[in-house]
Amino acid sequence: MSLTGKCFCGAVELEVTGAPEAMGYCHCGSCRSWSGGPVNAFSLWKPEAVRITAGAENVAMFQKTKTSQRQYCGKCGGHLMTNHPTFGLVDVFAATIPGLAFAPRVHVNYAETVLPMRDGLPKLKDFPAELGGSGEGGDGARAGKPARARNATRIAAATMPQINLSAIRCLLVPAATTATAPFALPRSRRAADRAAACGTLPPANRPIARPRSRLSGPAPSSDRSSSTFRRTGRNIPG
Repeated sequence: MSLTGKCFCGAVELEVTGAPEAMGYCHCGSCRSWSGGPVNAFSLWKPEAVRITAGAENVAMFQKTKTSQRQYCGKCGGHLMTNHPTFGLVDVFAATIPGLAFAPRVHVNYAETVLPMRDGLPKLKDFPAELGGSGEGGDGARAGKPARARNATRIAAATMPQINLSAIRCLLVPAATTATAPFALPRSRRAADRAAACGTLPPANRPIARPRSRLSGPAPSSDRSSSTFRRTGRNIPG
């Protein structure tokens, strides 16, 4: 099986064959600075499984340490791979190979993490013992290296705004509409639902005042004789 990839502008193309030796995430400061992200997704291949198929003259390299030879396109600056001569492996960045079924199995250099990840994968303090590391586990979010990683989750939770669920429920209840609206509830029912959701429903023992119509005339009186006297000027025997 072979997969192809290219740089950002497409001037350099590469091909990988077979299967990667390992896939995972690197949290070291160098990889984060080089990739421009909080974590680097790597796929490690044997050198003979990786080859440049086009634009080899555009491949440039930067080497900061003896363990990493970082290669990129000289035209666009797009990252391609990092050769690790001391490991005998080549890291082809997972994003460089779109067709790769990326299946991470480990986190390395997790003691330097700035993005704690709770995915159930093994987390190594540095590198596996087979690659010259300590092989020790180390959860940077608890180990205290660095302080930003230790407090990342706590700070995020403290600064996240609290959501007022009551206000949301209030807004979701539609206001009273005309009876001609499709599927509309009666105005009184919709108004009551909205008032209940917003916490403004009057107490059950408080009568709801109803406005008087201008055409309805004077309010009826319970005293029949008094109302008759006002209209006729005389009382009618009961």
